[in-house]
Amino acid sequence: MAEINQDGVRDHRSTPCLAKAAMSIAWPSFLASAALTGLFFSSVDPSELVLFGVELELERREAYGLGFMVFWGFSALASGMTYMLARPPASKPASYVAHRAAPTNEPR
Repeated sequence: MAEINQDGVRDHRSTPCLAKAAMSIAWPSFLASAALTGLFFSSVDPSELVLFGVELELERREAYGLGFMVFWGFSALASGMTYMLARPPASKPASYVAHRAAPTNEPR
């Protein structure tokens, strides 16, 4: 649980790591999906959507909501992969540590 300091302000450094990770993924993907939804539906009419040759019978608001959720899912997947790839490794492999610790007489 986040601690409150003496001034009544929450200390963000005590926020659990999982909550930080979730917001690092969810917030950028939400913003990206909002932008993608606006761009996509500014050029595509929701009443003319076709999926695998079948015309979708959706109201405009349903199509906007479904499009937003699909874009949010793909954006969250991309943000999650970026988050995982940008993390530093938990520890260095033993072979790396042994190689770096071994003294050599060769000049560098």
